[in-house]
Amino acid sequence: MIRKKVVLFLVEGITDQIALGAILSKLIENEQVHFEIADGDITTRNGISTKNAKEKVWSHVKIFLDKKRYTKQDLKQVIHLIDTDGAFVPDSAVVPTTRAKTHYSQDCIYAKDCEAIKKRNNLKREIVSCLHTTSKIGGIPYQIYYFSRNLEHALHNQIEELSSREKQELSEKLEDDYYENPKAFVQLINSNEILIVGNYEQTWEFIKLDLNSLIRGSNFGIFFK
Repeated sequence: MIRKKVVLFLVEGITDQIALGAILSKLIENEQVHFEIADGDITTRNGISTKNAKEKVWSHVKIFLDKKRYTKQDLKQVIHLIDTDGAFVPDSAVVPTTRAKTHYSQDCIYAKDCEAIKKRNNLKREIVSCLHTTSKIGGIPYQIYYFSRNLEHALHNQIEELSSREKQELSEKLEDDYYENPKAFVQLINSNEILIVGNYEQTWEFIKLDLNSLIRGSNFGIFFK
């Protein structure tokens, strides 16, 4: 029997895997679906730059390969899923607040340390722009997709910041709602409320404009087309 190739989803946290893992496994029947959790946002990690961004992503892929005892040849493609976190907004949209935690609205980011958020945004813009114009990582086909402003906002229209427990509950609900009917998830991700219209590059150019990285949306629907 021919061994199925692996489609590897590189995600930020466990709730991404809980929400999408079982559903994607049903939708991608001809390949093996695996997840590698990066424990945070690779695109804003200390030490990352446009010069080593591809290498940093590949290091997580290699962790997966070593852990599962796969080889590079077992991989069909790497799909990287990230949150936009409002990172493409102009600096003028980062405004001060007395609240301890950074929080978001449809038109600005409220931060106690505005300079730190501006610095984070600038780094994320540079790294993401490098990655979305990259077609291969380590010789393996690669694409990066986004949820804006994050997965909970895009898929559940949750604007407020959520606790880890609340995020997990929403992820479990998504799995429960769509596991038996995964095609309905494809309809959801391609709905007018969520899908950013355009081809792969056009959806990236859109999210970079003005305040678009704060609005609800995702380009992940393109993956299913």
